[in-house]
Amino acid sequence: MLKRDYAARPVHHNDMLLDQTPLSPIFARELQIIRQHWKIVLLCIMLSGAAGIAVAFLLPPRYAALVQFNVDYRTMQLRQQDAVYSESAVTDGVVESEVEVLKSEPTALAVITQLKLTDDPEFVPAGTSWRNRLAMFSGLGFLRGEEASSASRTALHNFQKALSVHRIGLSHIVEVRFRSTDPAKAARIANTISNVYLLGQREARANYAKSASAWLRPRVQEAGPSTSVLARAEPPSYASGLSDKVIFCGFLLFGACSGIGLALMVEATNSRIRNRDDLVNAVPLSCYGVLPRIAAVGRPKFGIEFIEFIVKNRNTALLHVIHHCRLAVMSSHPGETVRTIGVTSCAQGSGKSLVAAQLAMLMVQSGEKVLLIDANPYNPSISRLLAPHAAGGLHQALKGDVPLLDCIFESNGLGILPITSTSYSSQSSLIWTPRMSRLIGEALAICEYDAIVFDLPSISPYADVRASAPLIDVFLLVVGHGEGTENIRENLREIDDVAQKISGTVLNDGVNL
Repeated sequence: MLKRDYAARPVHHNDMLLDQTPLSPIFARELQIIRQHWKIVLLCIMLSGAAGIAVAFLLPPRYAALVQFNVDYRTMQLRQQDAVYSESAVTDGVVESEVEVLKSEPTALAVITQLKLTDDPEFVPAGTSWRNRLAMFSGLGFLRGEEASSASRTALHNFQKALSVHRIGLSHIVEVRFRSTDPAKAARIANTISNVYLLGQREARANYAKSASAWLRPRVQEAGPSTSVLARAEPPSYASGLSDKVIFCGFLLFGACSGIGLALMVEATNSRIRNRDDLVNAVPLSCYGVLPRIAAVGRPKFGIEFIEFIVKNRNTALLHVIHHCRLAVMSSHPGETVRTIGVTSCAQGSGKSLVAAQLAMLMVQSGEKVLLIDANPYNPSISRLLAPHAAGGLHQALKGDVPLLDCIFESNGLGILPITSTSYSSQSSLIWTPRMSRLIGEALAICEYDAIVFDLPSISPYADVRASAPLIDVFLLVVGHGEGTENIRENLREIDDVAQKISGTVLNDGVNL
């Protein structure tokens, strides 16, 4: 009576039962990934924050001294015989040329030489250079001759990093800033740059005037660039650059961005099931929804009270998913009544026992008389949590030692047939035999149950799902959050002869008995 020929019947999925979810808001997927990998994001933020504190603590304050120049350019005009006039003719090119002169290597080297900055640890860090170390180790003395040149180049490099020269807007004013860890040193170097630059201008005009006649020489000396100092540098009273708070916040922002980027990269390379889309892409089955996480506040933790709490709370998203599963499973075979339902999974710990108990309880709430059978002798969660004190169970009913009605534990209208023996695994060979077929017939005909829900073992490593196929009308596959895609596909390939009876899937995001 219970065995049916499914070979000629095509698999049917009711399209009206597919999960109709609204369009996701912008970045909803990214926010979900961040929530899933929050530990990675938090770790990156903490590491970057620690680095920011170290940098802010170890980085010495720097002071910027300022010198301003007003650039002028004099040209000689011959108005009449023996009459020569000097006129100003400043152009953008002239100002930009003077900016480049102030930033040039000759100007910098002249300041370095005059102030002996090659002996200053700020510009040439203390310690033996690699050339000296190589010379001492190999005995190649000629390498030491390059030490002076190396010190000058090092000082020049650090000098130019601390120097900033730019034109202020479209004016003729050029601003020179020099940064140093010592405010007095910063002002001294900035003023020396000014002196070297002005001296160079005077020498250039003097050399140009040598070629003129004695009468024209003093007038020619007034031509060419003529830069005046508007403000000489004074030791700054406060440090410039980024404050410690800005540095710390910048490192925190960098850590957050790095953590989010790393989380997205981990997710992109992860082949595990994280959401409904991953599950739909992994297996060609309908997904009836995602069981959400349930807050522990205000709810029982275990047992039938937990099941009843969720069923009675009609506003929970979990209840809606179970209701969706019920409608989908019961309408899997149009024109035929579904009497036996098997709930299984591809891996242990996926929460299938919760789904089986929820499905059975919801069917009872809908007015049906339902028997929930714990058919998992390897891990009988239903028996331990919902019927821990039952006198009889599945083993006794199959052997015929005790009448079936005496083995069924009743709880709020739900019949539960538990496994009571302490040697659970020894009963596996007895369950899926002709005795189970007779038990199902007795439960439906004599005990007048409308439907039977089986809590089955996982597909792997057990063979119970394949053995149960002749007696089960339809299966529901529960997938746990984080299960591997390839593992699910491999398990379904192992039962490809009964896969057509799988109505659909449900993703468990962390709810369990």
